[in-house]
Amino acid sequence: MIGSVAKPLWKEVPRCSEFRRQGIEVWHECCDLDLALWLHSQDRLGKLCQARDRALRLHYESNPGAVTGVVGHQVDAFLFEPMTDKYLG
Repeated sequence: MIGSVAKPLWKEVPRCSEFRRQGIEVWHECCDLDLALWLHSQDRLGKLCQARDRALRLHYESNPGAVTGVVGHQVDAFLFEPMTDKYLG
């Protein structure tokens, strides 16, 4: 995991004008999940998407009553080539 979800939680003044005008800080809201993945092949990206969806569903089902969750389109996968760390997309 990379991005804001991989950092300690912090407070910030949000974009909402009511809070911004008064300088009210709130806890940062993580709205997505960023993953860095090193892949030897891109042949099975469809399977990777299926595994992502299955993992998100299992997490959701094992946490009944959770206020927040992440769905598939909120997961960003950054693909890298092993050994060279070349960004693939």
